[in-house]
Amino acid sequence: SSPLGSSLAALLSCPRITRQTMAEAKQIEAAAKPSFFTRASTMALSKVKVGTPLYSLAYGAAAGIVLSGLVYVGRTISVFCFDADYYKIQSRKRYYEKQLLFT
Repeated sequence: SSPLGSSLAALLSCPRITRQTMAEAKQIEAAAKPSFFTRASTMALSKVKVGTPLYSLAYGAAAGIVLSGLVYVGRTISVFCFDADYYKIQSRKRYYEKQLLFT
């Protein structure tokens, strides 16, 4: 029924067929089948449609990752641009560590 199946039938009707030619025809026919990964991903994606609980969980997880990234970037900018206390505390920690070395 498939074009590859008909080409295999045409090859078999040819009088000069060798074993190598038949092996090549079977390889071509086998190559036309989708791989396991393709079949598995198609099945998984068919289960994740809008409105399903799995879709909602995935959407919420992705939104949480994006939101936490934005919070991280915001706090980093806040520390670098507007936090003078951070430098004072770091200086005091360094001073304290130097004192500990000589006691």
